[in-house]
Amino acid sequence: MRCEQSQRITVPDLADRIADCLATLEATARASAIPVTGDGRVSEADAAGLVGLAAGTLRNLRASTCPLAFYKVAGRVTYRLADLAEFIERQRADA
Repeated sequence: MRCEQSQRITVPDLADRIADCLATLEATARASAIPVTGDGRVSEADAAGLVGLAAGTLRNLRASTCPLAFYKVAGRVTYRLADLAEFIERQRADA
């Protein structure tokens, strides 16, 4: 997975794509009855399902040199939907 930003993406385009992706993640979480905290966080298992990765892959990303932002409170790992949306859009490969 890439860490650096693609030079071909302009900041406004990326911001718009992240906002659109966030709206989609929020709608999917709502439709799937996924619990979302007041500040927009979901469990590790739910985050994995939303982005289409295994929970183990998210754990590996946390240990990598380019980690996906996460929160750890009382041993529970959670992810903000906004951070997941940014992660998804930064992985996008434009042909």
